[in-house]
Amino acid sequence: RAQATRRSGLRTGPGGGDRLGDPYTLAVQDGRCASAWLAIGVFRARFPGCTATPGAHEHHWRQTNVITVGELRKGVGIELDGKICSIVEFQHIKIGRGGALARLKLRDLRSGAIFDKTFSASEKFRRIRIERRPVTYLYNDEDMYHFMDQETYEQRPITKDILGDAVNYLKDGIQLEINLYGEEAIGVELPLNMVMSIVQTDPGFKGDTATGGTKPATLETGLVVQVPLFVNSGDRIKVDTRDGSYIERA
Repeated sequence: RAQATRRSGLRTGPGGGDRLGDPYTLAVQDGRCASAWLAIGVFRARFPGCTATPGAHEHHWRQTNVITVGELRKGVGIELDGKICSIVEFQHIKIGRGGALARLKLRDLRSGAIFDKTFSASEKFRRIRIERRPVTYLYNDEDMYHFMDQETYEQRPITKDILGDAVNYLKDGIQLEINLYGEEAIGVELPLNMVMSIVQTDPGFKGDTATGGTKPATLETGLVVQVPLFVNSGDRIKVDTRDGSYIERA
């Protein structure tokens, strides 16, 4: 009975009852399967209602989570030197004798910093799963900023350090996306451009044109941008959130 239950993926429990065992461990002990995933496949085929997973054998899961240079795409999340990064731009470069390089522009999702890296075509990375959830900005309490999940209505506080330059664009009621790594909030995704009001700038003069010089203007969030001379206080302008540059009057 012991041999039969071991081979079938069952273990004898107290009182002679049967309970499900770890199919990976059983398969390795039996020496019948070289792969834990194959063992689980065989096990589930025999017991369709079972949802056994490798559990403690996490290294097998990690192997399936490896991504190669050829699989990199814009927006994919990877772990690099302990940093949680998202790929902003990806460029494949061919070099002599059939070699190739990958030039990446990456965003550190915790700090918001953007940096460039170049890798050989044989490089591998650990892929990470970033969940994006729609939220509404509510208010800030000193260095803590509070958002409401639009689906669950749960409030999610995020520190100013994690938000980085995004705090310059947070207006009451603005809708955006929050980035979650597991349960950790690691940043937000702003719209590419936003309409904002100018609260202070030097007055424009008749004859000033869009092709002339620029002047500083303070927006409703405190952000200072360079605007054309003809723009005045009270005007609404469209701003590029990637670099804080003026686009046009709204």
